[in-house]
Amino acid sequence: MSAYNNYPIYYEALKLTTYLDDVVCHFAKRHKYNAGDKLLNASLDVLSLVVLAIKRKSERKDYLSKAIDKLEIIKAILLRLHPKRRKLLPISNGIDFLGYIVRPTYVLVRRRVINNLKEKIRQFRQAREKDFRKFHDMVASYMGHLRWANSYNLTQKILKEM
Repeated sequence: MSAYNNYPIYYEALKLTTYLDDVVCHFAKRHKYNAGDKLLNASLDVLSLVVLAIKRKSERKDYLSKAIDKLEIIKAILLRLHPKRRKLLPISNGIDFLGYIVRPTYVLVRRRVINNLKEKIRQFRQAREKDFRKFHDMVASYMGHLRWANSYNLTQKILKEM
């Protein structure tokens, strides 16, 4: 147990450092070595400045003001990372990207894309004036989308339904 654990500021700075370490390890490579390094270095600087502030009571104010400056840097970097676009999930869930769900060994078409296709087919069947050229173009577009996924059986099922 560290001699500094009795100080809440040390405990919070340590929590921040471990939290940022966990977050940064899940960053994409291009962010991990740029923004991630800056975040980790700034958090380690905050932790070391807090330790120095605890040790040297006469210079505490200076060290804590420097720590606040480092926290502002961390805040500025984290504000650039959009909270709604940042998800930490297991890779087995797949990555939702451009109408597909990309899994480690295969690619699926997003359920919403399939439902939209089925809805458009249903609307075409119910339409009084049927524009076959427009329908053909729409189906060709969806088939082009489905082609890039592992969706042979799905494609055959949809073609049978038409």
